[in-house]
Amino acid sequence: MGRMNIAAALCLAIWVLAGASSVAEEAAPVVEEAVCGLSAGSASKLITMVEDLKLPEMPAPEGYKAWQDNVNRMSWTVTTPGHPAHPSAVCHKFVQDQLRADVLMEVRCDSAQGACDDLVGTFRAMTDQMRRNVQIQY
Repeated sequence: MGRMNIAAALCLAIWVLAGASSVAEEAAPVVEEAVCGLSAGSASKLITMVEDLKLPEMPAPEGYKAWQDNVNRMSWTVTTPGHPAHPSAVCHKFVQDQLRADVLMEVRCDSAQGACDDLVGTFRAMTDQMRRNVQIQY
């Protein structure tokens, strides 16, 4: 799959994110020790680490910022202040071997459980669509 196809699939998928809803509940974060190889003690620190990578920015709907890392075949999407699931970071990594291609998703969300669940659900649906696109093109 060429870089243009990956970028096009990501840009299309990012627009799906505009529909994420908000639920105010007690905080119960989605915590992964390392997200796509970056370890941070919190989602806020992870967002700063991703911003400091100075990757090419991709279009993203209100409430999100997104970057493409062509070298490592991954993309990053983070929430911005005011988003119900802020602070959160999501990484999509494209993996390929001789037999198949796939898209892996890793999330760090330090917001309320409902907001994190909504974010993960939205991104899971987007990841499933990206997987279908990758498998068709592979």
